[in-house]
Amino acid sequence: MKRSIVSLLLVLCLVCGLCAVHAEGQPIAVGEKVVFGSFDQDNDPGNGQEALTWLVLDEKDGDLMLLSVYGLVPKAYHAPAREAVTWENCTLRAWLNGDQALPLRRHRQDL
Repeated sequence: MKRSIVSLLLVLCLVCGLCAVHAEGQPIAVGEKVVFGSFDQDNDPGNGQEALTWLVLDEKDGDLMLLSVYGLVPKAYHAPAREAVTWENCTLRAWLNGDQALPLRRHRQDL
């Protein structure tokens, strides 16, 4: 349960916007799934990065709010979990700002 919540939190951190039109020029509707970007999801760098599938949660002025269909990287909010901590000092925030999360941040720059 905790991993699911943490995965959801991480995925929500990755919510991004992109142009709300299919390659064919058709509008993308709320509830549709779109493929955008790639990330190594199976821990096997030998087979390359896998395409990311996103669910369209909302559309406003041509921008989409997306949520990954799958949790991309399961991370605890803070380790050790029994320690009281704020977002400012948690290990998840340190990971997101560190080099290991760099491929995730690069996708945001592509938008």
